[in-house]
Amino acid sequence: MTLPILAYGFIGIEIVSICGFEARDRQSLRFPSKWIAYLVFVLYFSCAIGEAVNVSWRNSSLPVPDERKRDISSKPQSTSVLIIAVQQQGISGLPGLLNACIIFAVLSAANTALYVSSRTLFGLTRGISPYSKWPLSWLSKLGTTTPNTLVPAWALVVSAIAFFWLPFLHLKGGLSITDVSSYPTRAPLL
Repeated sequence: MTLPILAYGFIGIEIVSICGFEARDRQSLRFPSKWIAYLVFVLYFSCAIGEAVNVSWRNSSLPVPDERKRDISSKPQSTSVLIIAVQQQGISGLPGLLNACIIFAVLSAANTALYVSSRTLFGLTRGISPYSKWPLSWLSKLGTTTPNTLVPAWALVVSAIAFFWLPFLHLKGGLSITDVSSYPTRAPLL
């Protein structure tokens, strides 16, 4: 289960090349394009080694391939290796702070993915003439920017609509339903 998580971390190295046409000059992209892959590799490899050294692979809080077979106690526990490692060290307050950092990183990654998808869609459609036949004339709107901000607004909206439903795939029979249905319910208040 570690390899897909680590491989996911390397998604985004190509962002330097995607935003290249928005750079002021070629010199500003020289350092990022040369060193970003190495920096990300060292960072993720160091984190993975640190997590593997600090958390036993037999820890019951770690995620399992089939979440329906996971033993869920009445007390909710984290399945993040980083949070488990900090909890084992007994540092109070740090798990909450790291959880907030993880949530911020996830929201930042989602924002970056939306940026990349909208810019890719804009780049693919900006050469289409608005005087083409019907399907192509509609696609030509995706290759335009707003006059004031120079943001490809149509491409941004289409990208957001195209991918907003993906998180809901996990709700049917996945971990979310398992966790919600396994917690003890309270008696109704009268």
